[in-house]
Amino acid sequence: NSVIVDIIHSVAFSLSKDAGDSSKERSGEVKVRLFLKRQEKRPSVSSRTVGAARAENIGFFGSSRMGSGADVLPIAHYKIDVTSRKPVQQIIYLKDFPQDYLPVAKSAVESWNIVFGFDAFKTATANADVDLGDPRYNVIKWIDGLDEEVPWAGYAPTMVNPRTGEVLATQILVNGSTTRKSFSGIYKYTSEAAPQFSTLAGKIGNVPLVEGTGENPVVSFFADTKSKSEEDYAKGYYLSVIMHEFGHSLGLRHNFAGSTVIDSNGVSSSVMDYEPGFVSNIRQVPGSYDHAAIRWGYFGESPTTQMAFCTDEDMAKRYDCNQGDVGKPEDYVVAGLIQGTTVLENLIVPLPDMVKKPMKSMMKTALKIIELANQLPESERQKAVSEIQRALERVKNAQPSANLSAAEKAIVETNLSKLSASYADATAPKTPAPLALNFGL
Repeated sequence: NSVIVDIIHSVAFSLSKDAGDSSKERSGEVKVRLFLKRQEKRPSVSSRTVGAARAENIGFFGSSRMGSGADVLPIAHYKIDVTSRKPVQQIIYLKDFPQDYLPVAKSAVESWNIVFGFDAFKTATANADVDLGDPRYNVIKWIDGLDEEVPWAGYAPTMVNPRTGEVLATQILVNGSTTRKSFSGIYKYTSEAAPQFSTLAGKIGNVPLVEGTGENPVVSFFADTKSKSEEDYAKGYYLSVIMHEFGHSLGLRHNFAGSTVIDSNGVSSSVMDYEPGFVSNIRQVPGSYDHAAIRWGYFGESPTTQMAFCTDEDMAKRYDCNQGDVGKPEDYVVAGLIQGTTVLENLIVPLPDMVKKPMKSMMKTALKIIELANQLPESERQKAVSEIQRALERVKNAQPSANLSAAEKAIVETNLSKLSASYADATAPKTPAPLALNFGL
């Protein structure tokens, strides 16, 4: 059913701009591999469409059939016979995973069997012949050595039949470089912020914060640091990452409203959400939304309750559609104001060596939260305004560290002034005009 065609090109090139410099001439071969797969006589075409999914407040990717509107496209889906409940209908190969992380990847993939109600998926360790890009295999590959600036922990460019929406092969990349390194020194804040962060935690997830030890105690975004090692947190995080990416392979889109409905395990109702790092009880299985979405897409079962759903293109339109939030969106906005200003203060005063990049990030975060606050219902907006006013006073009283250079102090003072002005504007009765700020950091 499949044919592999290798096309080999001989190429010659020079590393020098000087056409006469033969010392830097190079030659070699470039191999292009084509995988040709025969079209099945009876391909798997879902009767479910992207538009019908959205009508149920469920998000599925669709096929890419030309000339069709997005709403009528069949949803992306694996070929799974849910009627026969035949086990192991899809094998997912794990490639280049560290030995300690193989059980994590296995658990992440096979956790979706709980949603299907039978063992539809099984993992296996890939041999040398199995790799990304080959549509004969579903592959999840661990990659080390990427640049530290690579922003993602997982990426899932799934191969989908453009006519039918059938998922032909899972192709998931797991970035083992930057995320594991970040867990070796989990980002922490100085002890002066502990009371404010404890208050914040109570508002956004009832997550206790645990102090460190030593002359300068610290607090971490992660609860219960005394009972879990950094490796435990890294494994828990990767479990969520792979579960999320495999959800994309099943056809599911992001659901950033999942966090507005908290499951019994204390986190978002969807693994397709982006959950905050400070949640200690990182999920072990897909959430209630994920269960309803799969049962709708693969089994034809309608949800018994109204789903909370929004995805990427909704984020600019809805105040309750956010990444990394927990609980009610209005509580998130207020709590974010407290967190953002507190972190900003502690970056300016005790941590001059870290002031530039974190301060720039927190300034942008604070302004985004102000935008969200102005989208709240008026009764909730007034609560946010009171927190903005408190934040304004804290920012006015913040002073750059004496260890900063004169130029750095000037930058800090300028940006504090801009932030104070934007906080003041946010307390006005009407939504302020968008601010065009140049932070110069």
